[in-house]
Amino acid sequence: IEYDMQFCKDDSQYETFKDGFWGLSACDGPNGYRAYGAVFGGTDGTVAPYAMIGSLPFTPNRSKEAILKMWTLKNELYGRYGFVDAFNIDQNWRDLDYIGIDVGTEVLMTENYYTGMVWKYFMQVPYVQKALDLIGAKHLSTPATATTQIATSVSTGQSIGYSIVENFSSPYGKYGLGAWTGGTSLATDANVQIISDSEFGHVFEIYFDVDIPGSYNGAWLNLANINLNQTLDTSKYSKIIFFVKSDSATPMNFKIELKSPNNGSEYFYVKGIGQKWAEVVVPFKEFKKYLWTNPTDFSHLTQMTFVFENNLDVVDSGHVYIADVGFEK
Repeated sequence: IEYDMQFCKDDSQYETFKDGFWGLSACDGPNGYRAYGAVFGGTDGTVAPYAMIGSLPFTPNRSKEAILKMWTLKNELYGRYGFVDAFNIDQNWRDLDYIGIDVGTEVLMTENYYTGMVWKYFMQVPYVQKALDLIGAKHLSTPATATTQIATSVSTGQSIGYSIVENFSSPYGKYGLGAWTGGTSLATDANVQIISDSEFGHVFEIYFDVDIPGSYNGAWLNLANINLNQTLDTSKYSKIIFFVKSDSATPMNFKIELKSPNNGSEYFYVKGIGQKWAEVVVPFKEFKKYLWTNPTDFSHLTQMTFVFENNLDVVDSGHVYIADVGFEK
């Protein structure tokens, strides 16, 4: 997608690209159906709206920008079933047809952007899970360039060969993830996505904003397929491990929770997180139980939650990045 965008941006011979549009893919063109592409497909200035809309989960800002640009031309580009299949400003051409698989891409990927539902249920298919287990990339050791730091109240150290449950190699996580808000938080105060990272391949990016008094929000990460009543047995382990950094110049704190189906929920405060990757190792015995819940059943874990609270720390908003969540004996 990024190469597609850059190719169109750099190719100044077409007015379509000069106007900020991109999205080279198979679609109708002024001279018939064609598999447009930045390298092998060639182009004549024709772009496909479904390629821009279908990229929403991966490039939300650039996709939204393109969608808004198309909306300014809605009298020419928008019809009964949404945006046209393709258009070419240079040749003053727009497609008069709607192609089902292209409209379907827009619908499915828009849903994935807002809720992740399509990916979530697709990832629950046993055959898909098996395939990912067989071909998915796994980190077998701490990346050589990652800096291990000591965060206050957190035991740290090299943990080569630990069992990684989630390495964020799939778009919506292995079993599902998402943002949540509570208290006085607004719906826009938390957002999550999986992004590329040079150290780990992919990481979990959490945006939080708890500037409003009484607000709290964060992100959740399923550790098992809870829709099939599955749980994760970590009884043979004694510690949870993950890597974390933030975009804050001021060291920050947040809370992690581990949950089980018996209304078990225990928490631990992670402190002193900065802008360099830190390996966090928390023994299960360091977790504390909420007064209103049962102890977490570590043989039946379902979810890990990241919690940011107003007045918990001097950092009230920003981004936190999580990588390689796993467990160690």
